Amino acid sequence: MEIDSYLCEIEDKYMFEFKDKQRESIENILQMNDTVVILPTGYGKSRIYFLLPELFEKLSGEKSTMLVISPLQALMNDQISKLEQLNISATVVGECQPDKGVVENISAGKYSIVFSSPEAALTPGLWRTSLTKGQFHSHIKAVVIDEAHCITQWGGEFRRHYDRLAELRSVVPEKTPFVALTATSTKSMHSEILKKMQMNPNGTKTISKLPERINITYSLKNSSKSVHELEWLLKDLKTNSVKMKKTVIYCRSILSCADLFEYFVSGIEHNRYFGQ
Repeated sequence: MEIDSYLCEIEDKYMFEFKDKQRESIENILQMNDTVVILPTGYGKSRIYFLLPELFEKLSGEKSTMLVISPLQALMNDQISKLEQLNISATVVGECQPDKGVVENISAGKYSIVFSSPEAALTPGLWRTSLTKGQFHSHIKAVVIDEAHCITQWGGEFRRHYDRLAELRSVVPEKTPFVALTATSTKSMHSEILKKMQMNPNGTKTISKLPERINITYSLKNSSKSVHELEWLLKDLKTNSVKMKKTVIYCRSILSCADLFEYFVSGIEHNRYFGQ
C-alpha cells in the first residue's frame, strides 16, 4: 500500500499515469529484485528509472542514485535533456577521462542519475574509483542496463566490456538490484542476458509486453527471381513519383540491388541511387 501511495504522488506531481508494465517493473525494483524489462519502443521504459530515485528516497528517507549503463553518448545526452525538463539532476560520464569536478560532485552524491558507458564504468581510473567509495557508492539503489540487447549483440571483440558488466556487482552495495531494459529480446538473448549479468533465473522477474503496431501490416507471397515481378511498383513510381508510399525492398545481395537499380532507372528514365 505504501508503494501505491508513493506512485500516486509521483503521478500527481508529473501529471501522467503509469502504464501497467511500468508500475509492475517499478514495484519489483523497489523490492530490490533483479528485473528484466522487455517493452516495445515508445512504451516508456526510460520513465521507469527516471523516477526510481525519488521513489527510493520516499521509501528509505535518504538520498538515492541510479547508475545507468548506456551504449552511446548521443543516447545519454538525449536522456539528460529529458531529465532536465523534469528537474531531475543527472550527468554523463563518457569514455574520455571525466572532469574532476564532475567526479567530485558524483562522489558527493549530487546527482539522482549517473549515465556511463560500459568502458568508463569498468576501466580503472578516477571515475571507477568513485564507484567504490563516497556518498555516491552508498546511495546507489539500482544499476540499470539500458538497451540491454547490446549485451548479446555488442559483446566479444566489438565492445568487450559488455561481457564484463556483471563485475559491477562487486563494486556497488551488496544486494543492489540490476535492471535490464530492452525492446528487443529473443528467448536465447534473454537467457544470455541472465547469464552474463549473473541474474538468478529463479529470482529474476521478467516483465514483458508484445508490441502492437496497428499501423504496420505485411503480406507474404511466393516470388520469382525476375525483377519484372516488381512492375507494379515501377508503375506506381512512374504515376505518383515522390508522392508514392515509402517502400522497402530487401535483397539477398548487393548485386541484386544493382539489378533492381538498373531496372527502375531504365523504367523511370531518371537517375536514382541506392545505399549499401
